[in-house]
Amino acid sequence: MKKSSLFKWLAILLLSFQSPLICAQTGPIKIIVGYPPGATSDLLTRILAEAMSKNLNLPVFVENRAGAGGQLSNLAVKAAAPDGNTLMMTPVATMSIFPHSYAGQLKYDSVKDFAPIAHLSNFQIGLGLANRVPANNLKDYVSWVKSNPSQNGFYGSAAAGSLPHFMAVMFAKTAGINLEHVPYRGTAPAMQALASGEISALSTVAADIQTLVDGKKAKLIAVAGEKRSIRFPDVPTLKNKVMTWLRCLGTPCLHQLEPQTQSLITWQKQP
Repeated sequence: MKKSSLFKWLAILLLSFQSPLICAQTGPIKIIVGYPPGATSDLLTRILAEAMSKNLNLPVFVENRAGAGGQLSNLAVKAAAPDGNTLMMTPVATMSIFPHSYAGQLKYDSVKDFAPIAHLSNFQIGLGLANRVPANNLKDYVSWVKSNPSQNGFYGSAAAGSLPHFMAVMFAKTAGINLEHVPYRGTAPAMQALASGEISALSTVAADIQTLVDGKKAKLIAVAGEKRSIRFPDVPTLKNKVMTWLRCLGTPCLHQLEPQTQSLITWQKQP
């Protein structure tokens, strides 16, 4: 699978971080992902780890540490030695939205505890429906939910406080319907719940339900963004700029993170 076909918008944004620490290169590099295997973010991390290993001539491995919507992985990286050998792939929500939605509850500071390395990719968020739902478009879905909100108004996402969670909240408010959120421990179990009909709807990265759509196990009725997705050209948009970012972060050791940053740039330039 070509990178260009998997990730519609791929960009590298390098961010500086002031740190007095100067570290020596030691040991293998670990990239922690806050969700179970199977989602696009996990796949991207594994492709990245392989490329970094070749570019840096060092072992780079991926560790999935799911829980609390990504907070457990953030805490693991915070607790790691500030030597640049422990990195984290995370949606922007855990860094910019969680400090507000979990105000006073987070055990990490997204500004002080981490050194941003790169903005890696943007993904369109989509709204998928279980096959049991008698609707194939937004209008019919809204009518179906209104017909029995207590029975039909359940939807899932990979985590509470995530951008897909809030996209569905905004959609429900705009459509004038009541939707009840069901958070899961990552995208993979949420997709399994959609395919089995455990939940009637799922708000997630549109690319993550590609296998369900191809296998006719779910329906994608809308994507966020101003333009239709090149992967789902027949699916209309919600006409809202609601996208999820993936960022790579590490413990605050700017000098040590320079090789990793250069490795990311090299990987991004490859076809």
